[in-house]
Amino acid sequence: MIIWCDENQLPKKAKDFKNYLINYLEDLDRSSFLGERTFAYDDTEDEFIEDDIQSFYKLWVAKQFGI
Repeated sequence: MIIWCDENQLPKKAKDFKNYLINYLEDLDRSSFLGERTFAYDDTEDEFIEDDIQSFYKLWVAKQFGI
């Protein structure tokens, strides 16, 4: 099922990642990177729909969970 961040609650892992990415980019003064990107998430596949967000998510998951 696709979860649209503005309409539904993200699962904990995806929400933790979203918060991390927003804070990380703000710390680097690069929050403009997000622009109008959404955090649409496919909970069946455990992936974000937007390629840029998904790329960051893969790295974050690997670091967090040692994958």
